[in-house]
Amino acid sequence: MKQILAFLLLSLSSYALAQNADCPSVDLRNRNWPALHYHQPGKSWCYAVVTSDLISAEINTPISAVALANYTERSKDTYEDKAKAFFYRDSSFLYRFSFIGQSYENALAAVKKSQVCRTTILDQLRDTKNVRDIYLDEVFYDLENLRKGNSAEFRAKLHALFDSVKSDFAEQLFAVTLKNKKPLIDLAVDLSCGQSLDVSKLALFTKDLNKISTDEAIQTINKLLLAGKAVGIGYHDQVISQPQYASRERTNHASTLVGQYFDESDKACKYIIRATDEFTCQIAAPSVPCQKGHFILPRETALQAMGNFMWLQH
Repeated sequence: MKQILAFLLLSLSSYALAQNADCPSVDLRNRNWPALHYHQPGKSWCYAVVTSDLISAEINTPISAVALANYTERSKDTYEDKAKAFFYRDSSFLYRFSFIGQSYENALAAVKKSQVCRTTILDQLRDTKNVRDIYLDEVFYDLENLRKGNSAEFRAKLHALFDSVKSDFAEQLFAVTLKNKKPLIDLAVDLSCGQSLDVSKLALFTKDLNKISTDEAIQTINKLLLAGKAVGIGYHDQVISQPQYASRERTNHASTLVGQYFDESDKACKYIIRATDEFTCQIAAPSVPCQKGHFILPRETALQAMGNFMWLQH
């Protein structure tokens, strides 16, 4: 009888281990991440927030997503061109931009050619009352239009925007605009870029979930998390507010996978995902736990909504 009982206990123990073996617990939330803003810094800048997360995790130093987005988008000559390309792009462009991962490659290539800023004044500006609920790129789009007209009003608007963060910055920026016709947001980033960091040896790797098996995706992500690497994920953002309707065929957003654990209560592997802002928690469904910009999804649900994932390697 004792031998039978021992055999049953051993079998149950082995079964429990098997259920946990493909979901090793990893939690990277306490790493040295860039501070999350209440709202995402710019319209369609999720790629920049995620790329800055990946770089920050790899070099163990938080960097500016705002500067990264700005350097990426400087390929356009004027702010009006940027607006056409990044505000009003059609759905096919949005799909190509986020699903294939080209935006992340462009972002990494851009900062390799220019610089990686630890912070800018725009990062500090992001959570002030003047900007908290508005996209930064929209703020600067309006300022750019004002810049063409009444210089006194333009100057006053700069003071209203920046004085609470840095008292002398508005005058510095205004003086530069008199001599330099570059887009205003470019000038603001250049004037306030903090310490530049070297990321020349980093390379981006991407996996398309339509081209690999679910098992391969799970095993690759497990290895990356166990190695302490952040994993960028492209997915359908409806999985946060209405998980039942999410589909990888409608990938339109990005976030950073920063951990996982096996939930004994429902015997499911759960992903810990860092959103691109804290506001995400305001729209999360009751079934999606979310706190301080991090939400939890069952791995199975997350994979159904994911179109791709990516990571950085030296």
